[in-house]
Amino acid sequence: MPENLIDELAKSFRDLHQSQLKSCGLPEQYWDYLFFKIKDEIFDAGDYFQICMRVDEDDNVIGYKAKCINENGLKLYDENGVFLIDHSWTYKVNDARQNLMDNSNLLNRMCIMMSIVIPNEEDLEFKDVQMQKIDAVMEKMWKFNQTYKISTEKLSDDEREPVWYVMDEFGSSLRHSNDPTMKCSPFYYIPTATMYSIIWPLKDIECGDELTRDYAYGIKDEKMRMAKLYPWNDDDEDYLESLEEEDFTVQTEPSVDYFNSGRKDETLPVESELELINISKINLSANNNLISVFTDMNSIKENLTDSKFKFIDDMWKADIIFVNKHFKDYKQLREKLPNSLVNQFPYENVVTVKDLLAVVCRRVPESKYWLPTTYNLAYELAKFICYFKARESDELDNHWILKPWNLARSIDTTVTKCLNQIIRSQETGPKIACKYITDPVLFYRHEIGGKVKFDVRYVVLVRSIKPLVIYTYNVFWLRFANKPYTLENLEDYEKHFTVMNYKQNVNLKQINCDEFIKLFEEQNSDFKWNPIQEKIFKMIRQVFESASQKLPPKGIAHNYQSRAMYAVDLMLDWKQNDQGTKFIQPMLCEVNFMPDCTRACKHHPNFFNDIFNALFLDSWENTNVTKI
Repeated sequence: MPENLIDELAKSFRDLHQSQLKSCGLPEQYWDYLFFKIKDEIFDAGDYFQICMRVDEDDNVIGYKAKCINENGLKLYDENGVFLIDHSWTYKVNDARQNLMDNSNLLNRMCIMMSIVIPNEEDLEFKDVQMQKIDAVMEKMWKFNQTYKISTEKLSDDEREPVWYVMDEFGSSLRHSNDPTMKCSPFYYIPTATMYSIIWPLKDIECGDELTRDYAYGIKDEKMRMAKLYPWNDDDEDYLESLEEEDFTVQTEPSVDYFNSGRKDETLPVESELELINISKINLSANNNLISVFTDMNSIKENLTDSKFKFIDDMWKADIIFVNKHFKDYKQLREKLPNSLVNQFPYENVVTVKDLLAVVCRRVPESKYWLPTTYNLAYELAKFICYFKARESDELDNHWILKPWNLARSIDTTVTKCLNQIIRSQETGPKIACKYITDPVLFYRHEIGGKVKFDVRYVVLVRSIKPLVIYTYNVFWLRFANKPYTLENLEDYEKHFTVMNYKQNVNLKQINCDEFIKLFEEQNSDFKWNPIQEKIFKMIRQVFESASQKLPPKGIAHNYQSRAMYAVDLMLDWKQNDQGTKFIQPMLCEVNFMPDCTRACKHHPNFFNDIFNALFLDSWENTNVTKI
């Protein structure tokens, strides 16, 4: 190939991958050699390094390590010092078990890499051996796997799920060190859409030196580093003791800076911090003209048919602004349109973002009944590890559901009882760990011949924060799992999750609330729905009471121009009182900003007519809305 063409190709490689090369920290001296190795598929780590077995005192293989065997070592200035590592297994968490079941060669390769040996294997049935191997790999893979996420526009929900991978035997043999000799990073080669890992030296390496990398690279806080490194020290009791805090069950609120982090501040009118203007200041009902509405939502344009309202195209001339995107400039709204209303509250993110929701809900003592135990893995990881191990020691259930702070539709949400998985899950984005409801109230589905999980969604309307004025839409919505519930196969989405309307090729069970109530009371003859709903309404009100206790940014701001619609998702849990009598307890799952109202509009044509009358006109007596 002509030299000038090679130079052009190398330049194209650098230009195309520059942001990736810089973000991973690869020194520029290696860039061209990385290109040549990818182009020609050169995997030459074996010219410099060797994998060595690690054995115990009985010569049993307990793992592997890599060392330098090149007599000249590897110097920092060596431009050839960047190496490609292939990936032996790439998967999504919920597909991992099925991958192993379908591919015995993959399973056996993982068992060798992870030093997994099944005791008395020769005396067991082949099927039993395979299942034990799969269980062992599913547990141990969290000491070996890495993750990446490719961000592009218009991804489907399935494509947005994080990808995990296990490097090949050489890459997986690099052990941890706080003073590493190598750095490792995933690298995505765009022209062929191929993912590699690459390693390069951080210091001069002599012949015989071990290759190591920092498994908690970039984390400076010593306590957090120890927590992140726990999966590789989980059999060391002294390591756990060094993590323990005085009372790991005591959870304190984060600082104001935490509430402000990672978000764009709203601009508030000055008087909103000095005085509370009553919402009665704006009375659109007294308007003799049609009430003008600006919206960016087709569902409202198509379904708000009440003759009192008309649509306009200029937001800054509207009586009501109802938008799907986040509204931030309340100061400008006050100045330009002091007598207009908007469908959002300042700092409502304290309820719509999952990590903040748990924080604010703990302000009311009653939340201990309806809020699952929740830890923020971003700053409570050490506490969580200690709490998990304490429950394990007391032989208490340890199933947890991991939720991203600000994603919907169960994306990157997993159920697990594996502590190492919980710790490592942070690498795909910040998460909370919520105690999984292991004894939920179930619903019998005749068509599948079994009892399934379900959750309940209420549409909640907030007219005012101070005083707190809340309504709920009288119709609630049900979502059902598609497979009978057990605590097995935690990665089985259709068994443990209920959000089916965004999944391809899965059955979506739909039932209206009146029919549900009838069937629910038939299936649970000792329980009537109305008392349960009273508990639900009480819980919903307490959520917003807790969220409005403190001033912004730690609480929702009162604003006489604000109204809002949310969706509150909940489950029902079986509990027992001190006398051993079972009762049903609503449990909060999440609060959603601007819920999808497609089903509501389809089955209830007056849905938005009722919402707008109650929310903006305080005219709710003749609507399908209840004040709580």
